[in-house]
Amino acid sequence: MGSWGGRAGGVGGSVVEEDQGLVEFHLTGFGKFGSLKENPTENLIELIREELRVDRGEFLPARIASCHIWEVSAEYTDDALSKLHNNLSKPVNRPIVFLHLGVDCGANNFRLEQKGVNEADFQYHDERGFSPRKQPIVRKNGTTTHAIQTTLPTAKLASILREQSFDVQTSTDAGRFVCNWTYYLSLHHAKNSGALVLFLHVPSVSQIKLEEQLQFVKALIRQIAVQVRAEEESLPTVMATTPALGTS
Repeated sequence: MGSWGGRAGGVGGSVVEEDQGLVEFHLTGFGKFGSLKENPTENLIELIREELRVDRGEFLPARIASCHIWEVSAEYTDDALSKLHNNLSKPVNRPIVFLHLGVDCGANNFRLEQKGVNEADFQYHDERGFSPRKQPIVRKNGTTTHAIQTTLPTAKLASILREQSFDVQTSTDAGRFVCNWTYYLSLHHAKNSGALVLFLHVPSVSQIKLEEQLQFVKALIRQIAVQVRAEEESLPTVMATTPALGTS
């Protein structure tokens, strides 16, 4: 088994040579917002942190390099995403995945978001009082209809996870609040950082209990790592940067 030590600021320790065959993950969740005083994604991140202290081989062939809980605000995520992407070592010599978790209190299943859209249309204030309406997130990228697709195979991942008895589907609408803001910006930064990016919406714990949500997130991480490694191994030459997978 490889070591699960992360970069400085990550789960702990430093990257060692025997980790080189693993897919590196950086996980983010959100804290409270509005009337939601307990965000399940914050609890999921804390549970994953705790599991890493007990069983470092739980996520193989993935390696969890860092876990973060973010404030639900556009300003905070702007700064956090810039730091997270810019802190990746160059050149990227292993596949790196940013998995962002958010809650949809109106959902009754898990949703793998396929794209982020360049539109901020907040129906209510974020945690810093910001509430843009129908504005582009990245102005230089053009209009609010511009979208960036994840390069991870969301449909294939959802199919595999349904076979494992999880209630999951793909989605083309991550909303227009901080979740979509985070996803679009992370996909935008990934064009330079070389990271792979996916946003997962989870339901409230009244719909799916936290323990089942944890099992789903763990299964998703493992399956992403399996698919990324399989894609790498199918390439005719050694990749110096993170591979781009099909979106089917």
